[in-house]
Amino acid sequence: MVKATGGDTSNKYRWCHHPVHLEQPDWYAAVDFNPQQTVATRCRLLNKAAIEKALVLAFHFPFPGLGCIVQKREAWQWQPIETVH
Repeated sequence: MVKATGGDTSNKYRWCHHPVHLEQPDWYAAVDFNPQQTVATRCRLLNKAAIEKALVLAFHFPFPGLGCIVQKREAWQWQPIETVH
């Protein structure tokens, strides 16, 4: 996760691999060297982004791939920014 700081960009994050990780934060890939650490780090970062209401740039999410993460019970939910087409 990269956090941009300075000016009006203080709450912009650049992170999130796939939307499924929001709804199923305990899922991990077979290639993850340390699955427990993967899950713990993901949950910590998702929680931090939700608490700070950070603007998240998510590369593998539907267009525009820019939005916020909100807490949803034991998981999180994606809220994309509104766009004008």
